[in-house]
Amino acid sequence: MKKKRIFEIGVHTRGQLISSFVFENNRFLNVWKETSFKDLEKMYGRLELNVFSLPGLQIGDTCKVQGEGDEEFKILGLMQYSTNRYGFILDNGLTEEVVKCY
Repeated sequence: MKKKRIFEIGVHTRGQLISSFVFENNRFLNVWKETSFKDLEKMYGRLELNVFSLPGLQIGDTCKVQGEGDEEFKILGLMQYSTNRYGFILDNGLTEEVVKCY
């Protein structure tokens, strides 16, 4: 049985790279900071990090999406864009970044 992914931590980067990343817990975030984030700074220069909590949504839950008002969507699946960048596949046929769903 495939493990359910529940992302509890989000990160926004600011600087020459504006992006969002998600992590299942602080351990994964800390490993990323020591490895991948340092590589990103080598490529893009000094980056600022904004770390925040996510609601821990998972497949089967309903959510609202930033910028979509009060409409609720059912999460049908998970799509990986790249390392630590994921989106939820929603019942409206669209995919939204995990960090935009609450």
